[in-house]
Amino acid sequence: VSAQEAGSVGVTMGYPGAIGVVWHITDGFAVRPDLTLSRTTSESRILGAGSLGGTGLGASSTSEGWGTTVGLSALVNVRTIERLRLYLSPRLAYSYSSSDNETGLTGSLSAFNATTTGIVASGSFGSQYNVHDRFAIFGELGLQYSSLTTESDFPGSRNETDSTSFGLRSAVGVTFYF
Repeated sequence: VSAQEAGSVGVTMGYPGAIGVVWHITDGFAVRPDLTLSRTTSESRILGAGSLGGTGLGASSTSEGWGTTVGLSALVNVRTIERLRLYLSPRLAYSYSSSDNETGLTGSLSAFNATTTGIVASGSFGSQYNVHDRFAIFGELGLQYSSLTTESDFPGSRNETDSTSFGLRSAVGVTFYF
């Protein structure tokens, strides 16, 4: 098996946490769909020293949620030098997250859920070094833009917040080829 030439399809794992598949359609062009999943929980309590009507003052907040991002990158080869490949990588992704929250004073907690959706677009310069015919490492650095909308359902009201951000994007990872 090790004498066979590596294929044009591989599995990628990267940081920030993503898993994907890369498919080299030609020597100069590849596509890489990727997926990220996350689960978050948080809990905080504030205990007060005073009292209100004989009851100790305090507040608490809990949150449980999950999120996912599905992206697609194009890898456009700029130059190949032996085992080193230099490329440009535009990427477009869809992001979704949801959380269930409780917050308020002790004895009067208010529950609400929040959902965030949006798009993330980026462009990066990358390099990939093939350590072996079936194993490569890569790194990317570029710019990223995101546009997200968060909808929160409070008891008796609904809140919608739009946000945008622009900044650096970096990624490192490994690829295992079939």
